[in-house]
Amino acid sequence: NLHGAEREIDFGFGSKRVTNWEQGTLPQVLHGNGPTKIALNRFGNYHPKAFDPTIGYKGKCMACGEKEGTIDVEDTENLPTILTTMFITERTPFIDYFINKTLSQNYPLEKWHVRIYNRVWGHADHIQELVNYHVINGDKKFASFKLMQPKETISMKLSELYQEGMTTCVELDCGFYFVMDSVITLTDDNVLTDLIYWNKSVITSQLTQPDSTGVISGETLVRTVSTKELLTTST
Repeated sequence: NLHGAEREIDFGFGSKRVTNWEQGTLPQVLHGNGPTKIALNRFGNYHPKAFDPTIGYKGKCMACGEKEGTIDVEDTENLPTILTTMFITERTPFIDYFINKTLSQNYPLEKWHVRIYNRVWGHADHIQELVNYHVINGDKKFASFKLMQPKETISMKLSELYQEGMTTCVELDCGFYFVMDSVITLTDDNVLTDLIYWNKSVITSQLTQPDSTGVISGETLVRTVSTKELLTTST
């Protein structure tokens, strides 16, 4: 149990075993309850043999070379159609950075559908201004774009919003579904192509949390193999 024992654990990386140096044991099962669930989620980014930050300059993904192979992201004409959904479900500082950086990803606009679901009245006007700047009056001519403000989303459950995003992906026959929550901000304009390159069924990038040495996940890319598979996994 990690509760109260996080400082006793040496997690190591790569093929190394998790060690409890206080007890002199090699735990085979890690359990987290209460506040330690966040720590357990963070450790899951590295074990078992998922990622080793000690290899190379930025670390090495130990699982990225498995199974599906890769996609040639340099061949822009044959890149898959994708859908990006942005969910704004709580008041978020610097909401403009979240939207600006997400819409600034390097991806062919004609193959990129975007949906924004906003449930926060206090952000409604600002988000509309950003949409006007980028899409309505700007040069971001996406394959399709839709903004849903609180008057449309406030009566919906969060599960219904997320389900609608998945359903939209099915209707658009998109190859990948990129989900973003407003509590995180991208700093790299190539996150989309970097994730698509690995051609995984489900993959997420690693995001650092201020004042923390751990890793959090705030966005996920889902490969939609078929409409039937997507509907099955989302119910």
